[in-house]
Amino acid sequence: MAGQACLSPRQFQRQFVAQHSIGPKLFARVARFDQAMRLRNACPQHDWLTVALHAGYHDYQHLVRDVRQFTTLTPTGFWQQEHQAPERTFGEAEV
Repeated sequence: MAGQACLSPRQFQRQFVAQHSIGPKLFARVARFDQAMRLRNACPQHDWLTVALHAGYHDYQHLVRDVRQFTTLTPTGFWQQEHQAPERTFGEAEV
């Protein structure tokens, strides 16, 4: 991405942090995590390995690492907790 922006990698990182308040690698991890959770919500019949691979993770363990770091829960635990949230009762959450 730095090359596409005609910047050095370091300059790209500085500008990215200045605009988004987090680094590009962490931003990519959060986006991939979000994609995995949206995919699981859209297709609850898929197992976690399928979700991980379709979201761009190399394997299930990489998904678990991100879920634990961002939520302190396992993927299944987080997904179950999300489905018990009050927002789901009122229809405010995405499906």
